[in-house]
Amino acid sequence: MTAPFRSLAAGVLAIFLSGNVLADSAAAGRYYEDGLKRFEARDVAGAIIQLKNALQEDRGMLAAHLLLARAYLDQGDVGPAEVAFREASRLGVSRAEVAVPMARIYLLQGRPKVLLDTVSAEGLPPAVRLQVLTLRGSAHAALGQHAEAERSYAEARAIDPASPVPLAAEVPMLIAAGKRDLARERADQAVRLGPEYAPAFNARASVLHATGSLAAALGDYERAVALDPGLIDATVARAGILIDLGRGDEARAALVPVLDGAAEPRASYLLALLAERAGDSGQAARHLAEAAGLVDALPADWVAGHEQLLMVGALAHHAGRQLEKARKYLDTAVGRYPNNLGARRLLASIHLDMGDHARATGLLEHVLRVQPDDPQALHLLGRVNLAQQRYGKAAELLERAARGGAVGAQAALGFSRLAGGDTAAAVESLQAAFDRTPHDFVVANALANALIRQGDPKGALAVAEKAALALPGSPLSLNLLGGMRAAAGDPAGARTAYSQALDRDANFLRPDSTWRASMWPTDVSSRPAALTLRC
Repeated sequence: MTAPFRSLAAGVLAIFLSGNVLADSAAAGRYYEDGLKRFEARDVAGAIIQLKNALQEDRGMLAAHLLLARAYLDQGDVGPAEVAFREASRLGVSRAEVAVPMARIYLLQGRPKVLLDTVSAEGLPPAVRLQVLTLRGSAHAALGQHAEAERSYAEARAIDPASPVPLAAEVPMLIAAGKRDLARERADQAVRLGPEYAPAFNARASVLHATGSLAAALGDYERAVALDPGLIDATVARAGILIDLGRGDEARAALVPVLDGAAEPRASYLLALLAERAGDSGQAARHLAEAAGLVDALPADWVAGHEQLLMVGALAHHAGRQLEKARKYLDTAVGRYPNNLGARRLLASIHLDMGDHARATGLLEHVLRVQPDDPQALHLLGRVNLAQQRYGKAAELLERAARGGAVGAQAALGFSRLAGGDTAAAVESLQAAFDRTPHDFVVANALANALIRQGDPKGALAVAEKAALALPGSPLSLNLLGGMRAAAGDPAGARTAYSQALDRDANFLRPDSTWRASMWPTDVSSRPAALTLRC
């Protein structure tokens, strides 16, 4: 090929390629514009498709990479979002465009140290610097670096004293540190400055929630969800309060969409609680396993910086009787969040179940120094003394717990009085416990036998009949019913109940043998009935 011809061919090729580039750019532009419209219309899935089409036409289209990253982040797909933001950075996007979303991604991924090492606030515009300093404060808080977190939040507030962002972000750390008055002050100020800022209402709700003002907290959580339906923390916490208020159907309706969109251990735990209360043990077990697995799969350092996740992991494993796993989460919770009295109570109950009375006592005495009339702590400490055969001390503590309304305290008091030989007082306590929980076989069995010892077979039979109704088809309750019918002079009725027990379980213990305590948990009422979820 001659030189002139080669020059001509090169010129034609250049014109051809130039035309293709223009065509590709035009197509990419059309896809991008459609993707932008979809994104603004909240059709995020459609926006992602069109932005990918744009990048197939023009891999170097910076605007498409940046918008695609934002779309992924909106969907919660933090991995692809990180990749897209990195590509936008490689193509030359300003650091101010990616600093905040990258910091958020690192927090969502449970990588607070990476955030602190790679996302600096230096040299950024004031508005962006405020956001980055706030996120750095949250990263320090997640790592337990409270002094550094306070400095970062303070620097953010100094940039713009009228911004609610750093005020609301600091509230969870203040609650965890026991600084509730300051937390309330920050939250109130955030709401005043940001009447349309959902995290401000979530922050104030969390303070109200922590102090037991459930009605007011529910109102603020609902306002937060109305302002931002995607605010999962507020949605889950609201559901927790609805459960506490007995509005289970509303709680379930709020939680199911959460799990449709993402893996959320707090939502799984609350759904397990609802299933358990509805008597669906299979569904409860599935949700508990899901909650425990989700927390277990998270980075340990990240979980350690999130009080709620520690409690969900502990409660889910405790409910599944995986006490050692529950204990590990609670040890971390007590160490990192010494003001979490619920963690101390639950950890004490585990040490009690494991026979470590000294550690259980130390934890409970700490709770009672802070809250001298805490009914749950009094109940547990009474059980510790009962296990140590200190019946007088156990009775004193359990009486105080019962007056405070502790679930299970009346039953434990009854057992303490039985062990101490005071059958009449024991019957009184066990009867009060049985009237509240007729489905508790441990209490029913003890009460019926105590009544027999008092010479009251009719009263014992009434207890057995009520227990059989509350536990339909249970071999345990049928066996008890047979025994009490026999004691009341009804051998035919006793034989029928014994036969029904054996029909239910052919390997069930013989009718004339004694009930085996190992067939039931030590104290079924000690299991946590609810989880207070705060954000």
